[in-house]
Amino acid sequence: MLHLTRPEGTLLYTGDFRLRDDSLTVEPARPEPADYLLMETTYGLPQFRFPPRKIVIEQLVDAVSAAFRDNRQPIVFGYSLGKGQELTRILSDAGLVVTAHGAVQSITKIHQELGVNVGQSRRYAAEDFHGPKALDLRERGVLLAPPHTARSGFVTRFANPCRIMMTGWALTKGAIYRYGVEHALPLSDHADFDELLELIDRVRPKKVFTHHGYAEFAAMLRGKGIDASVAEEHEQLELFGGT
Repeated sequence: MLHLTRPEGTLLYTGDFRLRDDSLTVEPARPEPADYLLMETTYGLPQFRFPPRKIVIEQLVDAVSAAFRDNRQPIVFGYSLGKGQELTRILSDAGLVVTAHGAVQSITKIHQELGVNVGQSRRYAAEDFHGPKALDLRERGVLLAPPHTARSGFVTRFANPCRIMMTGWALTKGAIYRYGVEHALPLSDHADFDELLELIDRVRPKKVFTHHGYAEFAAMLRGKGIDASVAEEHEQLELFGGT
């Protein structure tokens, strides 16, 4: 978050954020009061209330364990930066071997070099998964990959994979069909609907600008008597007057 102080007033810009203290790899955001709040509202609808992270983690581990029992390769999808490291830690803490796509592993290595506990993983090598020298399924472990690979040759090479997408959008209808996976679980680095409202309560702004997500969120705030509007793409905001 970025907090700006001017003689005319204060501004808080959030970018992506979470307030819950349940991440294994990053601290929660600690917002300060401000006159103006420019906030990211990706999940700005009431349907996006995430279940406790503990429950989602249990569902993930159960899905992976079931895949192993059924002799299927579990493949978990999460963004290379941020979620990839969170998932590495979650799966490692569950006692699972983690093999990561190069895009994920390169960022995980940087975190490890900086002393962040993101668990243990190794870089994906095709010969470990395919061909005469392929490792046993449990030796290969869980394969962690970026979402864009879900329908690519990287995944379709497997005869019977168990694909698990980790995203807040898992709460939308038909998520497993849209992503082409067997499981979609709501693990997100973004604030959910209740956290968005909590942020406003903590910041106590005179004016709220929303960006990303749904225009309905700003409309709902106005219905609560809060001065709120959508910051349109390419819109230049002038909050404190010219200088």
